[in-house]
Amino acid sequence: MTENQLKQARRDQQEKQHALYGYCLTPAPDKGRRTIRWGAVLLAVCLAVFIWMAVLIILEVL
Repeated sequence: MTENQLKQARRDQQEKQHALYGYCLTPAPDKGRRTIRWGAVLLAVCLAVFIWMAVLIILEVL
């Protein structure tokens, strides 16, 4: 599909959702823009803190 066809298909989908539900269910993502998955970032930070605490506890015991 060409860029114009993709834009038109996205617009048609948004109009259809707006007609059915009164609002768009999901905004159409832009392919060029990558979104940050904040849930994955939070999970990675929590895991890193947990591992760091475990290392500190193990070193203190030794």
